[in-house]
Amino acid sequence: MITQETLRASSTTRSKPLSPSRSTSAHVVHLEAVIHGECLELVVRDDGTGGAEPGRGSGLIGLVDRIEAIGGKLDITSRPGEGTTMDVRLPLSGPTAEG
Repeated sequence: MITQETLRASSTTRSKPLSPSRSTSAHVVHLEAVIHGECLELVVRDDGTGGAEPGRGSGLIGLVDRIEAIGGKLDITSRPGEGTTMDVRLPLSGPTAEG
């Protein structure tokens, strides 16, 4: 069962690269979604300018916080000139006792 928190975090993740204010140079966004056991795994990749860093006030730190709050994990790869890739793992059952 996919919880409301998982859906909220995944829809937020999908929308970030598509937002013109966040990635004005991206022309193409790829989204892959796969369920592995009790996790929803998302890969969101764009062809923008890259250089996104969660600690630089880009709004990504809030996304990381929301994903971690439900027991998920977000890895961001964003080399300047190479676009941005977000690898997201979201538990389908919501937060765990440890997370």
